[in-house]
Amino acid sequence: GHMLESALEAGFSSAGVNVHLLGPMPTPGIAYLTRTTRACAGVVISASHNPYHDNGIKIFSSEGTKLPDSVIEKIDALMDAPLDCVASEQLGKAGCFPDACGRYIEHCKSNFPGARSLSSVKVVVG
Repeated sequence: GHMLESALEAGFSSAGVNVHLLGPMPTPGIAYLTRTTRACAGVVISASHNPYHDNGIKIFSSEGTKLPDSVIEKIDALMDAPLDCVASEQLGKAGCFPDACGRYIEHCKSNFPGARSLSSVKVVVG
């Protein structure tokens, strides 16, 4: 995961895109933060319980929704094109996003009905 993250960070920065690194977080969290921070796009490096061929890189629109297949196909086609970099003064900047998980947790909590209790629920965390 970290190698892919570094490669994506370098690629986006070399194209003049500013990158905010969120760290490990659920896919819906990336979609939520992409939308609420008014980012141009959100990218998830996924590796989960799914079969390996279902994992990979997921890209969200600025609205936090999945990109249409037609756009994904165009991106796939560009993967074989020569790499184009911006001039050094136009390179994007990368940095950590402060409290990304905390913002998503607060969003989740705000959507949980206040009158509902989890006192009788058992949860196993690993």
